[in-house]
Amino acid sequence: MPFTPRLLLANCQPTAATSVRATAVDDFGGHNHDSMVYSSVTSTISMTAPSVFSSRPSLNRLLGFLAILAASLFFTFPFATVAQTVGHNNQLDISLLEGRHLQCDFSLNLLPLLHSHLAPKSHPEEFLQSFLKLSDAAMDKELNKLTQALSAQSFFTLPTGAKLRLKQWQLPSKQLIREAMKVSLILMQMPPNAASHIDPMQVQAKASSKVPVTRIQLQLHPVLVPIFVAYKEDKFWLTPEIPTAIVDIH
Repeated sequence: MPFTPRLLLANCQPTAATSVRATAVDDFGGHNHDSMVYSSVTSTISMTAPSVFSSRPSLNRLLGFLAILAASLFFTFPFATVAQTVGHNNQLDISLLEGRHLQCDFSLNLLPLLHSHLAPKSHPEEFLQSFLKLSDAAMDKELNKLTQALSAQSFFTLPTGAKLRLKQWQLPSKQLIREAMKVSLILMQMPPNAASHIDPMQVQAKASSKVPVTRIQLQLHPVLVPIFVAYKEDKFWLTPEIPTAIVDIH
C-alpha cells in the first residue's frame, strides 16, 4: 500500500477578545507487510494580544508556519480543493442581572455568519479576501449592518407582549476578526481530508426591561440558528423548525 500522509489542522481559535490560539495535529500513516504504524506530532501555538499585535514577528511566524504546511500539502495534493468546515455549534448563555436586565453571551461561528449575511452569493474565499481589503471605517459599516440586522430580529417577548430587543452588541475587535480571516484563508488551502476550522468567537448583547423579568419567549435572527441555548439548568435548541422557546426566569 502506498504511503499516504494525512494532516489535521484544527482549533485555530480566538480564546478571548484579545487572543488567538492555533493547534495543528500532523498524522502520518505508514504501512508495511506486518503492521500499520502511526505517529502523531502535535504543535500548539498560543498567542496573546500583547505579543501578537505589538510584535509582528510572532504573528509572522504563525502565518509562516501555516503557509509552509499549506504549501507542502498543495504539492502533495496538487488538485485538491477545500471548503472550510464549521467545527462547533453556535451557543448562547443567558443570564439575568438585577432582575430586569438580560445578558446574552454568544459563542458564534462569526466568519461564516458574516459571509452568509453580508455576501451570501460570493465564494467564501472571495468574501474573506474582499473583507480584508476594507478600511477600518468600511469594516465598521459592514459590521454595523450585521448588528442592526441581528437587533431587528432578535428579541425577548414578555407575557405582556412587550418586546425586548437585543442591543449593545459587542463583536470581537476588527484586528482579531482580520487575523481570524487570514488564518481561515490559509486553512482553505488544506486538502479535502484535513479537518480544519476556526473556532467560535465571543459576542455579547443585552436587553433591558422596565419591569422585573419572570418569563420570556426567545426568538433570534435566522442567521444565528441552529443554536444551543442555556439559562441555568434550562437547556434547549433553537432551529429553523423550532425558532422560539419560552424560558421561566428565576
